[in-house]
Amino acid sequence: MKPSFVSRRRREAWVVCAIAGLAACSVGPNYVRPPLETPSAYKEAQGWKQAEPRDEHSRGNWWEVFNDGELDALVTQVAITNQTIKAAEARVREAQALTQQARAAFFPIVTANASATRSSSRAGTSIGTGVGSTAGSSGGVRNNYNVALDINWEIDLWGRVRRTVEASEATAEASAADLESAKLSAQAQLAEDYFLLRAQDAQVRLLNDTVAAYERSLQLTRNQYAVGVVGRADVAQAETQLKSTQAQAIDATVQRAQLEYAIAILIGKPPAEFSLVPETVPTVFPVIPVELPSELLERRPDIAAAERRAAAANAQIGVAESALAAEPLLVARSGTGADHFRRRTAPCADRSGDCDLRRERGQLPADRSRRISGSRGQSGGAQDSRAGSRRSGRGRQSRAGIACHRPESVSGGYGKLSGRRGHSGRGA
Repeated sequence: MKPSFVSRRRREAWVVCAIAGLAACSVGPNYVRPPLETPSAYKEAQGWKQAEPRDEHSRGNWWEVFNDGELDALVTQVAITNQTIKAAEARVREAQALTQQARAAFFPIVTANASATRSSSRAGTSIGTGVGSTAGSSGGVRNNYNVALDINWEIDLWGRVRRTVEASEATAEASAADLESAKLSAQAQLAEDYFLLRAQDAQVRLLNDTVAAYERSLQLTRNQYAVGVVGRADVAQAETQLKSTQAQAIDATVQRAQLEYAIAILIGKPPAEFSLVPETVPTVFPVIPVELPSELLERRPDIAAAERRAAAANAQIGVAESALAAEPLLVARSGTGADHFRRRTAPCADRSGDCDLRRERGQLPADRSRRISGSRGQSGGAQDSRAGSRRSGRGRQSRAGIACHRPESVSGGYGKLSGRRGHSGRGA
C-alpha cells in the first residue's frame, strides 16, 4: 500500500470523527422545570402533600356518579359531534404532522428528475452536433432521454434540527393537553346546562302552580267585591299579583329554551331538531370528597399545556442561536443521458415501401432493386432527351438513387448519391 494512500485514509478518518463529534453538540439551554420552594407542612392545616401532576391519567366517565341516563347519553355525544373538540383534534394532528416534518430533516433529501424530448428535422437542415452530422440531409427524428439524481444533506452540526424536533414534540404534547381540556370543558358545560335546565323545569312547574292559585284567589276577591266585602283596591292587588307571576313563568320558559339550545349546540345538533322533555330534578346528589379539589388541580390539562409550551419556547432559543453559525451541506449530483437519431428514408422506386427495409426482410432481391434503379434512370434520361430538359431527368434519377441506396454513414452516403446523380445526367 502506498504511503500517500494511507495518509489520505487517515485524514478522511479524522474528518469523519470530527464531524461526528461536532454533530453531538447542540447550542441553547436544556429545559429544566423551574424549581419551587414549598414548605414541608403548612401552619394553617395538617395533611397537605406535594402536588404530583397526573394530567395523563384517564378521568373516566365522571358524569355517571349522578345516575342520570339521559345525561350519560348527552355527554357521550359531545366527544363525537362537538365542533370545538373536532377543531382541537385537527390541531393535534397538525402538531403531529409538523413533528414528523421536523424529524425528516435528519435524513438527506433525494430529488430525481427524468425527461424525454422528441424532435424532428426537415430535409435540407443540419442534423446532429457531433461526428457524422451533415447539412442537406433528408431529415430525421431525434429522441433525447435524460435522468438526473440530486442528494442534499444538511449535517445537524449545531443542533438546530434537534432543537426544532424538541420544540415540535413539546408543542404536540401541549396540543394534546388542549384537546383534553376542550373535552373536559365541553362535558362540564353540558352537565351544568343540563342541571340548570332541570332546575328551570321545576321553576316553571312551580310558577304554573302559583299562577293557577292566584287565578282562584282573584276570582274569590272579585266575588267578595261583588257582595261588598272588600274594596276595589283588593281586586287590583290580586290582579297585579297574578300578572306578575304569569310574567315570571314566561321568563322561566324562555330561560329553559335558551338552555335547551345551548345543549343542542354542545352536542352538535341544530336547536330546531333537539328537545328535552321536562322532568323532575333529582333530589339526591353525590357527596364530593374533601380531597377532590387538590386532585383536580393535579389533573388539570390546561396547566400541563402551559408547562409544555414553556418547554417548546425554551427549545426555540437553541434554534435561534444555531442560526448564528453556518451549517455544512453535503451535495451529490449524478445524471445520464441518451441520444437516438433515425433518418427518414424516401419511398422505393416501385412505390411499394422502403427498399432497404424490404431487402433486409428478404422481400426484395438486391438485383431487382438495381434494375428498378437503372430502369428509372434510363426512363428519366429518355424523357429528358425528348423534352429537351436535363433538369427533369436528373430529378427523377436523384429520387431513385436515394430510395435504393443504403449509405454506411450520413455524410459518406450523400457523397455517393451526388456522384450517381452526376453520372446519370451525363448519360442522358
